[in-house]
Amino acid sequence: MYQHILVCIDGSEVSPLVLEHAIDVAGRHTAKIHVANVVDTRNWPSFENLTQTEEQLKQAAHAKAEEAVKQFIEKSGLPETQFDVIVEAGSPRSIITKKIAKDVGADLIIIGASSVRGLDHLVVGSVASAVLRTATCDVLVVRRP
Repeated sequence: MYQHILVCIDGSEVSPLVLEHAIDVAGRHTAKIHVANVVDTRNWPSFENLTQTEEQLKQAAHAKAEEAVKQFIEKSGLPETQFDVIVEAGSPRSIITKKIAKDVGADLIIIGASSVRGLDHLVVGSVASAVLRTATCDVLVVRRP
């Protein structure tokens, strides 16, 4: 049923659970797993007073995110060929569905729910909520136990 699973991780405590769910679903459907991390640049400081350029900061953030994704994959014990690592910069709310999901042909997006100020039973999280509203494929939201 699923051939391309987009897994969105952000380094939060729910990210390992998101990857575990993806591995489980992919194993049942022999699907390719596309692990994505979006470096949120919306709230970056003004670049006028920094010694590094915006491009240098993006490259450093990209390298850090890519390393984190590779560590998650390594812990999974599955062959690296079953995974595709994607790191983008920008607004996660729009990049996940408008760019990454389309680029990989995702038929399932798996994303973690984040608690917002202790209201985790009421609020899914702004990024997960936006993905639920804008995705053109199935979405699985993983919550902390």
